[in-house]
Amino acid sequence: MRSYFASLQSGRGLAAIAVLLFHVWQMAHDRLGREFAEGWFVNGNRGVDFFFVLSGFIILHTNQRHLGMPSEAPRYFYRRIIRIYPILIFLTLVKLGYMLISGAGVPAEKGDFSYILCSTLLIPLPMFPFMSASWTLCFELFFYSLFLLAILYGRPLFWLLASHAVVCLVLNLPCFPELAFPARFFFSPYILDFYLGCATAYLCRNNLVNIAAARVLVLAGLLLLLAGNFFCDRLQAMMTTLFTLYWGLGSFCLVTGMAAWEQKRALFIPRWLSFLGDASYSIYLVHGNVLLIGGVLIARHLNVLDSHLNLTLSLLAVTALLISLLCYQFVEMPLLRWLQQSGPNRIEASGHPVKTGCV
Repeated sequence: MRSYFASLQSGRGLAAIAVLLFHVWQMAHDRLGREFAEGWFVNGNRGVDFFFVLSGFIILHTNQRHLGMPSEAPRYFYRRIIRIYPILIFLTLVKLGYMLISGAGVPAEKGDFSYILCSTLLIPLPMFPFMSASWTLCFELFFYSLFLLAILYGRPLFWLLASHAVVCLVLNLPCFPELAFPARFFFSPYILDFYLGCATAYLCRNNLVNIAAARVLVLAGLLLLLAGNFFCDRLQAMMTTLFTLYWGLGSFCLVTGMAAWEQKRALFIPRWLSFLGDASYSIYLVHGNVLLIGGVLIARHLNVLDSHLNLTLSLLAVTALLISLLCYQFVEMPLLRWLQQSGPNRIEASGHPVKTGCV
């Protein structure tokens, strides 16, 4: 069974960069009152749907044989925890240090201790967390917890999870009013992305998608995402809270097609592109802090930089990407390797650790 998909890893990297460019556009629009790149990246935040679909796929694909095996639960959850928390805690400390030194650009309410603690522990909150990008990690931790239950209790839990997916779908139909917190979190349409990723894992594991269908799915996914970018407002007005599902379906087609295609035929993916995927978690978390500081500096000198604002913002985006890659290379990876070596490892009969894919 293939455990590493270079095409999906590359897609993860491109999705992280799309989110980065969206946040550059958002900063220019909200803080500077200017437009970046003529609004081309206004839907870059939909990269999170790709992340969620991919997360559901990878978790089930790499752990399916452990369903109903409680002995695997500690190893599984340890690997999930060290994947999320160490770099999040490190960057939270960096942001706290910035607040103590300057704090420019950070809202005053973000200084509350209980708010910072809950945000760092990824306890769901009704507002954006201290590290704004980490709102998606609350969903990731929830996904991991659902799968932990599946490992503990096995396939009988399938019907409970299937019911949860149906309730998430029904409660987000346009005919229903928007849910209040915390129901808004536990029945979010983003959870449907995760279940779509699990469906991808089932299709690929059972070889239900041939090479021709895989190519059609990749094309369909690209067309759906492209159409969503051009008809965003119309789709959002029509689908309201289920608008997320549209992007989830596009990502599902793309992830399923690429995974099935690569499963049957090796694809040439440039190493630098898959490297971006390897570093995607650092890209996703680090860039916000860089844009925060960069946005403050640009706002202070806007009268000078206004005539070259697109170039300035582009350089800021490149700077955020480079700093993210350095963080991955010199902070995230050394820390992750050390924690993986310190924790429980699963050893096959050959005596070699099992490769865990691109999570």
